[in-house]
Amino acid sequence: MKSRKLRHVLSCPSRKLKALVKTTTRSERVFLVGVELQSRKGVDVRELLAELAELAQTAGAEVVSDGIQKMESLNAATFIGKGKADDFSQFASATMWTR
Repeated sequence: MKSRKLRHVLSCPSRKLKALVKTTTRSERVFLVGVELQSRKGVDVRELLAELAELAQTAGAEVVSDGIQKMESLNAATFIGKGKADDFSQFASATMWTR
């Protein structure tokens, strides 16, 4: 009996096989980080983050939030300062990933 129903579904062009499988797509959630270096005072980091957000959304990501780190030079290990990396990590753990 099952095979008869399956043959009917497969042979009936008005029914779509994708209706048999429930699919959901979940976009990647991102937290954007901008760095404002003291040596580049004329650069508008907010404007650059807005552009980055548009690019991320175009790529299918959901921009959850962003943050800016002001510093003299980049940190080779974490790109931003360790303290700010910890702050962003705690924020993400508390708010972003609980859906």
